[in-house]
Amino acid sequence: MPAILTNLNLSILVVDDSLNALRVTRGMLRKLGYDNVALANGGNTALDMMRENNYDLVICEWNMKPMTGYELLRRMHTAIGRIPFLLMAAQPRLENVEAARDAGASGFIARPLNAATLKAKIDAAMASRYFMDD
Repeated sequence: MPAILTNLNLSILVVDDSLNALRVTRGMLRKLGYDNVALANGGNTALDMMRENNYDLVICEWNMKPMTGYELLRRMHTAIGRIPFLLMAAQPRLENVEAARDAGASGFIARPLNAATLKAKIDAAMASRYFMDD
């Protein structure tokens, strides 16, 4: 099966409450060829940014405070609509992965990130957007 070629011009929003993690994720995305990357320091900032801009993909940390990535996913669906959404966590628990899937997440990424896994998860999330409910 041929590899999926994701559009490198995607508008991606990366959400985390750690500035270092934001920079690392943006750096990896840039190495993969994605240059249209915005950063949001926390869930509330991300919601504000999503109201003002159209993003093709959201990549979000699960373990944030005060709003978790899971809470952001649920609030985004209510306030913005469905956008391909990847959640990340250093130690993803099965119940979190299942809850994220049930809430409409496109995928779950275990940290530490590596470029091959990140690219594969982005490709899968963008392919799945065609099957999302409105």
